[in-house]
Formats: sequence, structure tokens, C-alpha cells
Amino acid sequence: MRNSMNNLNATLCSVLIIEDSPEDSSTYKRFLSGPGDFRYTTMEAARAGDGMKLWRTHRPDCILLDFQLPDKDGLSALRELVKESGADACAVVMLTGTGDTQLAVEAMKAGAHDYLEKNRISASVLRQAVTMLSRRRSSVVNWIISFTDCI
Repeated sequence: MRNSMNNLNATLCSVLIIEDSPEDSSTYKRFLSGPGDFRYTTMEAARAGDGMKLWRTHRPDCILLDFQLPDKDGLSALRELVKESGADACAVVMLTGTGDTQLAVEAMKAGAHDYLEKNRISASVLRQAVTMLSRRRSSVVNWIISFTDCI
């Protein structure tokens, strides 16, 4: 009962999962559903184009972005997102099935805030990455609101 009471007081965080594997998407949702300081709501898209439409409509706090998607690669989708909104508009975690260091560097240069290998993701690793990025984004938004109130 204590965990469910703590979860009721948790900060709400919206996560867009852009992933073409239903099994992987389901795993990420399950990983994010546990107790903690954040309660996650998720939405899903299996294609980059559909994910961008959801992002434009809902403006989630965080995006879990698969690198290999049927309509375009995750780096192209990330570049499109950054071009439309700026680098800090949304926290992006790039996900890939390979441990390609060059891809990780390219993803971070393109605007990803974190990079995770699918075969190394656990519930705690994913929750930690999303929570950290959501806290950082929330702090920036609160600072901007406070700053604009002073003007």
C-alpha cells in the first residue's frame, strides 16, 4: 500500500515511445510502470513519421527513439525534431540494438540526451535515464517561467 500511495504523489511525466518492435515497446512501458518519484504516461508510434505527429500534438516530456525504424532512421527523426523545436525542447533517449560507439557519438551530436543499447536496458537503467532527463527538463522549464515572471 505504501508504494501505491507514494505513486499517487509522484510527478507525472509523459513519454513518447517511437519503436517498431511491439515487444520492445511493451518492455519499455512495463519498465516505466513501477513505483518511484515519477509516474509515466506513455504513447506509442511504430514509425518516425507517426511519432513526429504525436510529438507535435502532445509535446511529451521525453522520447524513447529507436534508431532503426521502417520509414527513416532515428538520427534523421532526431534532426527533424531539433530543427523544429531546438535541442532542449524535449529529452530524447536514442535506443539501438547495437553497441556502435560512432552511432552513439552521432546521436549525441544530433541532440540526443542519452543513448542506450537495447540488450543492456533494465528497468532501473531506463527509469534512471528518463527520470534524470525529465527532472533536468522540468528544472529548465521552471527557471524559464520564474525568469519571465521577473521581466
